[in-house]
Amino acid sequence: HAGKSALRVGSTATTAGVANPALSLGEDALCLGTSLVAVLLGAAAVCTLGLLLAAVIVVFVRRLRGGGEAAEESAAEPPPAT
Repeated sequence: HAGKSALRVGSTATTAGVANPALSLGEDALCLGTSLVAVLLGAAAVCTLGLLLAAVIVVFVRRLRGGGEAAEESAAEPPPAT
């Protein structure tokens, strides 16, 4: 806030307040951009967490079923003849 106040004081002193609307518009655009980034990165974090959870569930289920691919290969081979 101190930097913003100093910028406004400097702008008012040097431009007699003419540049203040442009500064305000720039500040509003910066706030909007920052808010959008926060929301989009939040959504990306939720999606990443969902994918990670799905991967953990898949690995867990495969281990419960007997090891995934190794179990499928051994089940496909016929037993040795005696």
